[in-house]
Amino acid sequence: MPSRGPRSPPLAPLTLVAGLATLAACDSGGERSPDGRDAGSTSAADPVARWRPNVVVVTLDTTRADALGCYGAAEARTPALDALAARGVRFTAARATAPVTLPSHASIFTGTYPFQHGVRDNGTFVLADGAQTLTERLAQAGWQTGAFTAAFVLDSAFGLAQGFARYDDVGDQQAATGGEGEERPAEVVVDRALAWLATVDPTRPFFLWVHLFDPHFPYAPPADLLAAHPFADEPGRKGNAREKARHLYRLEVAHADRQLDRLFAGLAPFGGAEQAVIAVVGDHGEGLGDHGEASHAVYVYDSTMRVPLLLAHASLPAGRVIVEPVSTIDLAPTLLAWFGLPATGTFGADLGPLLRGEPFAPSRPLYFENCATWFTSGWAPLYGVIDGRHKVIVGPTVRVFDLERDPQEKRDLADQSAEAVARARAVLSEFADQTLAATRHAPDSAELEKLARLGYVQANSSTGRQGLVPPGWQPERALTPEQGQENTRRFSQANQLWQQGQRAEAIEQLLALTREEPENGHYAEIAAALLVELRRPTEALPLAERAVALVENSANRSTLVACLLALGRTAEALRELATTVAKFPDVAAARLQYARALIDGGRAAEAAPVLAPLLERLPADSPLRAQAHGLLERAQGR
Repeated sequence: MPSRGPRSPPLAPLTLVAGLATLAACDSGGERSPDGRDAGSTSAADPVARWRPNVVVVTLDTTRADALGCYGAAEARTPALDALAARGVRFTAARATAPVTLPSHASIFTGTYPFQHGVRDNGTFVLADGAQTLTERLAQAGWQTGAFTAAFVLDSAFGLAQGFARYDDVGDQQAATGGEGEERPAEVVVDRALAWLATVDPTRPFFLWVHLFDPHFPYAPPADLLAAHPFADEPGRKGNAREKARHLYRLEVAHADRQLDRLFAGLAPFGGAEQAVIAVVGDHGEGLGDHGEASHAVYVYDSTMRVPLLLAHASLPAGRVIVEPVSTIDLAPTLLAWFGLPATGTFGADLGPLLRGEPFAPSRPLYFENCATWFTSGWAPLYGVIDGRHKVIVGPTVRVFDLERDPQEKRDLADQSAEAVARARAVLSEFADQTLAATRHAPDSAELEKLARLGYVQANSSTGRQGLVPPGWQPERALTPEQGQENTRRFSQANQLWQQGQRAEAIEQLLALTREEPENGHYAEIAAALLVELRRPTEALPLAERAVALVENSANRSTLVACLLALGRTAEALRELATTVAKFPDVAAARLQYARALIDGGRAAEAAPVLAPLLERLPADSPLRAQAHGLLERAQGR
């Protein structure tokens, strides 16, 4: 499976990386900003006129464009972002490449689509080392680089740390959410970013990436915002729950906005926010009930695909609004071209002409996809193309929407849009030839638990779902997204019943789902684990075996071991544990489970070598190290 970065695409008309640097005023010895004014002087030692401003990129997780006041949201409370739009450029038709965090961020930083960079889902894909990121290019050109992320889904293990001298992700020692370690609020992220800014060399430019996760479900805005803006709750009224969710969501966006106000104020020592190039972009939106989708990562309607994109600098025309359709893959090549750096290998367009108010001659279709649910649950993937005013969604069925006349995507025109469908299929066919097999990541049990707490159902590669999914491809048999959405609702209901103590009803509903979705390893593993807890290991075992066959990761193997131990099949359990440790040598939970089973099975002398790697590498204050030490004392009879 190749692990190199994206190849240069063969579709020359779509490769638009001509730079703003071509407008450099060589006769004056300086550079031009997008409006044509001098943007700074050029060092005599540098034969090419290049501009080296401070750069701040903010990615807003789960943020719809219409959640911001500058995009027309009447009830929005986003003064910082609205002010940024007022002094900069606002794109009204920017779209993400996927309604999933990691693939979308990989597109933002590489300027390529998911089928090119190879990251198609959260948690089980890694951006390959061979990929060329915006960060790496800026670091090579002299920028100081720092990243501050808010959720485990962007952990450094997944590849986005390439090029960053400082990558501050969510670790257990940094989390501010009760020690769970999966996400942290905007104020913590901004605090840490501001602390880093205090350490940078003021004589060299910096590139700062800040990621805010607050608008992601569950919506839990700070108490002061809730007190200042209470929801008029009317239990039992139709639509009340949806309206409440939208209200809480808007407050989460408001909280992110006020923390960005702090971040922008923190740029004062560097000449102020106006002297930095600031880009704000959403990674994807949120359904909020539109098209029946409560959250995201099921469909590809504009509720989850249309995102805010703001670009600001003192040299840009204040308040410019750009209505041409653009993609988040355009940000990296636009910045690189602006700074006079090559953007080789990117697939996005240089938006410089739009920033300058010039005609944007290239006409190109924009691509997007949702393959995540194929890899997690075996649901049919979705692909989309925006070509002019038409948006075509290709999946088990084909849908076409006229975005000018029907921006809410309520009227499907597929039966009268044969030409638009044919053009979209031609684009997908061309793109299919460029698909890269992805680098996969086998998450350990701790990672799976963190991802699950964020609401992501995770799976590692299985024999049927390996990663080479070209645009337009459909499996022979798979649930449609609509069917999957209904089953997700039922799964959530079963989980709620379990939490409320109605365990018999919960397990029966979950078992029904395992029968209806035999390719869903997550449902099988959860059902097996709960059956063991209910002391029904005989029923659990075939489900646990199915889960491992579909999705082999340490968590599924752990559940299989629990079934075998509950059945008294200790020798088989020990063999499975030995296999698990061999396949996942860095998973602490697997080693602890193996050592405990060895001791309980009368083979205590064999436990010490299993525990030794943990005692060597885990820090002294780690609870897992304390468990390992306690097991070692048991093994030694102390």
